[in-house]
Amino acid sequence: MDPLTIASAAFKGAGALMSLFGAGAQNRAARRVTRQQQATLRDNADMAMMRSTFEQNRIDDQIDATTGAQVNYFAGGNLDPASGSPAVLQAMTTAQGETDKMLAAARGAQERADAFQQISDLESGLGAQSRAMSWGIGTTLLGTAGDLAQMFRPKTGAYGASGGSSGPDNSFARARRINNFQGWGV
Repeated sequence: MDPLTIASAAFKGAGALMSLFGAGAQNRAARRVTRQQQATLRDNADMAMMRSTFEQNRIDDQIDATTGAQVNYFAGGNLDPASGSPAVLQAMTTAQGETDKMLAAARGAQERADAFQQISDLESGLGAQSRAMSWGIGTTLLGTAGDLAQMFRPKTGAYGASGGSSGPDNSFARARRINNFQGWGV
């Protein structure tokens, strides 16, 4: 076997191994980044719920302050705040406040759901990326195996199996071997 063919095969094999190790490292890095992004999104989901709870408590405080001011206003005018128009006004104020609280809760739940959807999307993307890398690794292995098989195939005839001048055992390299070329003699 020609030393050049052997060296070429060694380089192809080393290149394939490097490609495999690189794909593995890239896959691990992608998984690490995805896990970090997912952790951030989980934290954001928790913060969305905390913001929602805080907003609801703030609205409760506003309702209490507004209805307390209304009670004081009507009591100052010698009106009974527990009946008639004052009671209706306080009920409307409370109802509006409860509506605002529900909207704040819904916003928090929506932000949380959005974060978990992004987590799910990241997981799906990571799975697709892993499958694509597996196919790439398989392609590299098969391509390298095919190249190596081509290099080590038995030669027949003067110019190889096809009778042409193709393949690694042709032209200049063959002429050097035939003429027993030993170098330039320098």
